Amino acid sequence: MNQTAKINESIEAYRQRLADNAVNGELSSVERIEARAELLSSFISDEWMPPADQPKFRGRVSQLVEGVVIGKNHTAMPAHRQLIDLEGQIYTPLRMAAAEEFERLRNA
Repeated sequence: MNQTAKINESIEAYRQRLADNAVNGELSSVERIEARAELLSSFISDEWMPPADQPKFRGRVSQLVEGVVIGKNHTAMPAHRQLIDLEGQIYTPLRMAAAEEFERLRNA
């Protein structure tokens, strides 16, 4: 296995672990939000977001998680809603690209 394949495999394993933690009912809501935020951050790339916008976006994700961990939010629900908005900015383009690729392959 070449180095690129090993890196990609480890990224996929890392993302899978985060996805598992994001829905693990045995973890606290804060731990699940942290996992979702880390998973979201792992998808931030030049392909989906202009490089100039990435630091600001990462800062928003970090502030959201810090607010939950420190207890600035009385419940995790406001953070959950904010995280959904942030996820939409990254995951929606990913899903659209995947759907386009699926259609292209299906029609080939």
